[in-house]
Amino acid sequence: MPLKKLYILLFTCAVVRSVHLELTDSLSLPDCLLAIRRFTSRRGIPSTFYSDNAKTFVSASHVLQQYFGPLAPQWKFIVARAPWWGGCWERLIRSVKSALKKTLGTKCLSRCELETTPHEVEACINSRLLTFVGEEPDISNPLTPSHFLIGRTAGFQPGNVDEHFSCVTSRDLCMRESALQRQLGKFWEKWSSEYIRNLPCNIKGFVSKCNLKKGSMVLVSEDNVPRFSWPLGVIVKVYPGKDDFIRSVDVETSKGVTLSYTRRGRAVRAPEKLNL
Repeated sequence: MPLKKLYILLFTCAVVRSVHLELTDSLSLPDCLLAIRRFTSRRGIPSTFYSDNAKTFVSASHVLQQYFGPLAPQWKFIVARAPWWGGCWERLIRSVKSALKKTLGTKCLSRCELETTPHEVEACINSRLLTFVGEEPDISNPLTPSHFLIGRTAGFQPGNVDEHFSCVTSRDLCMRESALQRQLGKFWEKWSSEYIRNLPCNIKGFVSKCNLKKGSMVLVSEDNVPRFSWPLGVIVKVYPGKDDFIRSVDVETSKGVTLSYTRRGRAVRAPEKLNL
């Protein structure tokens, strides 16, 4: 049987950092759309997608806009060639790769076996500890991303159903739904009051040496292009972050055709160089 290269598309929640892995045959647009369909069928349609500027993702955003119109999820892209802007998912990609390397090694698996392995890796990563439920550490009841997905830690089977619920009624279902909503409310309360509060603070004392501004001349650095061939441009718009430091800019160049670039940059000497 000939060998075939497959890919894994990773989805992660920006709030609780849970992951969802989808196996795809290629990086093509049809396979990406099928993976998104499988994801939304199991997890629901998100309000916003964040991703890098891969051509497949850019095309997928246009297709979703055509399918759903104003109801389509908003798709936001990070600055081009700035993978550190996607640190929240890049760190999880590293965890997935490490788990796959330790699990598979150099083994050659069938398609069915390979479909099973990412799901098991997904369950393990979603079972990592976020915080404890309660003021005192209780190792028997930690809060994990799986609690926000399935209501319990992945890998642990729920207890036996009581005989009282062997024949449920509509009233019983309503009571269980109310209890579930109250439990979810407790999870979110613990998440916002304990986990987020215990996250490391932003590093203070950061001083920006960037003096780029609208109208500054820059040299746009391109990969695999000689320095003397880098286009010269003018900054037409700046994008400061929440801390008022400039994080990205729009650059207009002219080489017969006016192009628009979005890059991360810092000023050096005139003409200023725009680092990628």
